[in-house]
Amino acid sequence: MSSKLKLDPPQKVTIVESIIEQIVAQIQDGTLKPGDKLPSQRRLIEMLGVSRSSVREALQGLAAMDLVEIRPGDGAFVSECKPQLSFDMDIEALSSVLQKEMRHHLNQARLTLELGIVSLAAEKVTETTGAAIRQAIEAYERAKEAASPKTDSWSVHDQVHLAIAEATGNPILVRILQMLLDHVPVMLREKGLLNLPTEERALRRKSELNTHRQLCEAVIKGDGAAACEWMQRHADLEERIINDYYGK
Repeated sequence: MSSKLKLDPPQKVTIVESIIEQIVAQIQDGTLKPGDKLPSQRRLIEMLGVSRSSVREALQGLAAMDLVEIRPGDGAFVSECKPQLSFDMDIEALSSVLQKEMRHHLNQARLTLELGIVSLAAEKVTETTGAAIRQAIEAYERAKEAASPKTDSWSVHDQVHLAIAEATGNPILVRILQMLLDHVPVMLREKGLLNLPTEERALRRKSELNTHRQLCEAVIKGDGAAACEWMQRHADLEERIINDYYGK
């Protein structure tokens, strides 16, 4: 059993989610290592000051995520190989903590890739690919202006980013970006906007459209530095949406 394990009584979200969050965090920072045995259920109940059912449900949740292996008669152990979250899993079945983590990771992956894409696209853009980018952003703006909050405009949004990627002349970058965009759950994207007051949602939508417009114009003009700046602003806006919805 790891002597470094420290747990606090749950103070936020649900009790079960709080227990999961604490153990996940300590797996991630290395406090709990693969093969480490968790305290017994009785000891966890004492440490956390919660019911047996809460501890049992938390352990079952960790086991369902393949973070913990429960060995009947022997206890619960940190899995030998920490898995990656599967994009195909039922997102709603995850705790809000893990939903938030998945969204942060996707945003970070996109930013890392797209900073390179927009810089290269600004260098390689031609009259033809520039026209395609302009057509994509205009289609997105029309879709956003016409859409109700629940209307799916994400495919049009994605085409803006893919048009920029195609301007690089590198089909591999286009393919990788398409994969990332396909893996951003629409449900998670919508959550950041649907629960805002109408006026604030309108302001955020206006900011989002302006960011995309400026990003496209920078690429079309061949200004790589400005394109990277607007791509960073795009990612920063996404981070604010995530933190607003899930809490900091």
